[in-house]
Amino acid sequence: MAAHRPPACCLTLAITFLTAATLHSADPANYIQTYGKNPRYWQYKNEPVLLLGGSKTDHIFLAEELKEHLDEIATVGANYVRNTMSQREGVELKPHKRLSSGKFDLEQWNDDYWQRFADCLRWCHERDIIEADEAYLAALAGEKYLLYFTDGGSVTLDLTDHSRKFELRWINVSTGDWGATTTVQGGSKVNVTAPGKSGWVATIVR
Repeated sequence: MAAHRPPACCLTLAITFLTAATLHSADPANYIQTYGKNPRYWQYKNEPVLLLGGSKTDHIFLAEELKEHLDEIATVGANYVRNTMSQREGVELKPHKRLSSGKFDLEQWNDDYWQRFADCLRWCHERDIIEADEAYLAALAGEKYLLYFTDGGSVTLDLTDHSRKFELRWINVSTGDWGATTTVQGGSKVNVTAPGKSGWVATIVR
């Protein structure tokens, strides 16, 4: 799969995906998917499943006391939540770092924001709650990129027109841990491979 070079302006893509405990399974048959015997139903862990759920906010990853709220959802037998990455309520966090001037530095990520997102994915996984995510992938050509791998794998990122060095950091969605920082040399097409299976997020910045 190739990640094509975006135009020289900020590119925003909306991506909708379902995540679940099976996101971390090596067997694709365990993934949440259309039921093989009847496409009107979902299938999860090789069995038909009815998705039931709800939450106190659409931006669930920014909710206070999130673990307790997910426990409430699981306790009543629900197995589904919707999570949007926009923000109208909850903790006042944005994906980019806010400076003391009140302005945002679009060259720096807000680690707390992405840590909360990773925690949400992990805690849903631990409770067998399937999460429907609406995520926004922002890329500024030659400056920064954010890549999300749902179950490991690799992509080819075209940095041909950007010969400088970039800083690459990984976050393990399963544990919420940040990995070591490495360097990516631009000037060519670069293969970016997740450190392992399961969910990984890569931040690549100049």
